[in-house]
Amino acid sequence: MHWAISRAVCACAWRRVRPALAENPLLAALAAFLVAAAPGAAFWAGARLSSAFAEAAADPAFVRALAVGLGLSAVVAGSSVALLAPGPEALGPQVAAAPRPRAALATGAVIVPVCVAACLPALVLACFVVPLAGSTGVELLLLALACASLGAALGEGVRLVAAGEPSGAPTFAAVALAWAAASSAHGGRVALGPIGAVDAERGLVALPAVAATGLVLWIVACGLARRERAPTRVARLRRLPARAGPAVALVTARRILRRPDLRLHGATAVVLPLGAALTAWAALGIVGAAASVFCVAVTLTAAVLYPPAGLGLTRGGRWLLASAPRRGSAIAAAAAAGGVGAAAALLVAAALLSAPLGLPPASIYLELESASAFVLGCAVLSGAVVPWHPDRILHQVVSYVAVLGVVVAAWTAVGLLGRIVPDGTAFAVLAGNLMLALGVSAAAVLAR
Repeated sequence: MHWAISRAVCACAWRRVRPALAENPLLAALAAFLVAAAPGAAFWAGARLSSAFAEAAADPAFVRALAVGLGLSAVVAGSSVALLAPGPEALGPQVAAAPRPRAALATGAVIVPVCVAACLPALVLACFVVPLAGSTGVELLLLALACASLGAALGEGVRLVAAGEPSGAPTFAAVALAWAAASSAHGGRVALGPIGAVDAERGLVALPAVAATGLVLWIVACGLARRERAPTRVARLRRLPARAGPAVALVTARRILRRPDLRLHGATAVVLPLGAALTAWAALGIVGAAASVFCVAVTLTAAVLYPPAGLGLTRGGRWLLASAPRRGSAIAAAAAAGGVGAAAALLVAAALLSAPLGLPPASIYLELESASAFVLGCAVLSGAVVPWHPDRILHQVVSYVAVLGVVVAAWTAVGLLGRIVPDGTAFAVLAGNLMLALGVSAAAVLAR
């Protein structure tokens, strides 16, 4: 039955996209070109950077730092997918009440579509890291898959705990045990888990096993019974700005931060890197300003979903906003600003909570601001084309992948321009904030 559900989910997603592509042949041709050209462009970029990577990889600390950043970012990405994915209840009461195990329904409605949607980004990543680093690149790819699967199982455990289910604790214990068992492949510290398997003797064997274990844990966690809580929040009158733009932006930010799934996603995105930094401080003695920067950077990988979520929630309320005496472009720009504001609040929380680990200088905070503005601008731009949807798992995954693709493409273009400017720091600050303004403007234009 779960295969039939998976085919239905994929077919429904394609049937929603096909009319839009048929009405915009230029957009369809551009999307097809980007999908076809992405693997080749990634292979070219990896081969071009291979010599520089070989020089840097002579230092084992560089490879270890790269593996830590990639692994924890993959954990956050996997937990984000699991936390925001709709459960089998999104199939409707008739299918959800079918005499089939919940794990089978969740596999068909969530896990298989996620794996299908993840094939293209996994292929692009493989085309980049293999020519870049050879066998080490293969291990980095396997590390990303292993950490993403463990992160998805961890995210499902967080959902169980948030729902008040006692089965969330055994899920956490199973994920922690799988993480610790991965350290046996390299004989290193337990805190590193599968991250330490990169460049280890048995890494190519241990990492696929960890990925398969994480996938099984995710399926088992999805199949655990849970109670559905009725919402208890009472609607109350809130003060809003008198002008329409600030009011829509504030309401969008509030809707994002008060949705249970998005709020839990944000809290996890702050707690996970902070917990990793504290573990590195306790187990490895790593502390300083770099730990604070690391927490903010990893949180940013999850906060990029807030601008597309703001635009998606606003589209869901089009039946109400369409009657407002304001242009649709102004409403879309305000919604984009609200999503950026919610993401900024998440980054500020991560910076404040990680500040005791080490306070970076003001220049580092300026660089973080420009990088965050750049990434959030790319998130708004991609969210205007592929908005996030609360009940469609493929829309969520494709929206996340679109954000990453726009960030990589825009970062590459800005990097090429940065070589010809005299002051790189000023150019970075200007480019980051201009990208944010461009993203909001593009959201307004595409809403017309």
